Amino acid sequence: DNDGSKIISSENDKDSFTIGSYNAVGAVTYEWRDYEEDSDTAPLLLSNTTGKFTPAKLGYNYGSHKILVYAQDEDNNQATITLTMKCYYDLNKATIKVKDVVYNGKSGRTPGITIKAKLNGKTKTLTKGTDYKLKYKKAASKRKNVGTYSFMIEPKKTYLYYSYDDDTDGEFDYYDRSFKILPKGTAIKSVTAGKKKLTVKWNKQSRKMAAKRITGYQVQVATNKAFTKNKVSKKIKGYKNVKATIKKLKGGKKYYVHVRTYKVINGVTCYSKWSKVKTKTTKK
Repeated sequence: DNDGSKIISSENDKDSFTIGSYNAVGAVTYEWRDYEEDSDTAPLLLSNTTGKFTPAKLGYNYGSHKILVYAQDEDNNQATITLTMKCYYDLNKATIKVKDVVYNGKSGRTPGITIKAKLNGKTKTLTKGTDYKLKYKKAASKRKNVGTYSFMIEPKKTYLYYSYDDDTDGEFDYYDRSFKILPKGTAIKSVTAGKKKLTVKWNKQSRKMAAKRITGYQVQVATNKAFTKNKVSKKIKGYKNVKATIKKLKGGKKYYVHVRTYKVINGVTCYSKWSKVKTKTTKK
């Protein structure tokens, strides 16, 4: 019977596949060949009796491949079926990292983005413009000020996963993502020790920067570099304020200090990166 659809089927779990035979007599031997009209001359890719295979075992990588599958049972009944394998990176299972940017006064800001996806067990960093594109929900002229901006990751390829069906395109769930334009940070000028207290001074941001993009500053001190032990945080509202005193600390203890700016937008606080850390020991 040369109508392969009667005795051969395929099941797709996106990683490995199985060809199954029906109404077969005894064990069945399967062969996978690169497609050619003459099955006798088609290069052999794989042969087994389990019907199980993966794209990697066939030696296939990125792109579309036509396969001739041949089956024969113990009673010499034979069948063939032609399948098309489309091997593309699956963005639905990709690792996607989005890197925020810092305010610089310019419009049209875009995030740093890294997408890593697997194909046949190998991971590749995908290329923007070749494998995917980004579509922003706000025009470039509006992506300027501190805040959160949404965008979508769209595939550049029609097919994005393994498929054995010529009539079905690979579907992709468009990824809604967002990135932030962070306030510009600041730097510590000095840390002065007092009795169980520290006075911290930092650089004031410019009026242009502060007018719409800074609500204030946050000072944080702790007794370890990770800022997890004896941590104390204090917010100072207003860009003109460049000094804060942190009281009720442990006397004679070394403290780590850093500062950052923040902006409140519609009730949501957006922080800059922390400044470089300075250390100071309090007086007893």
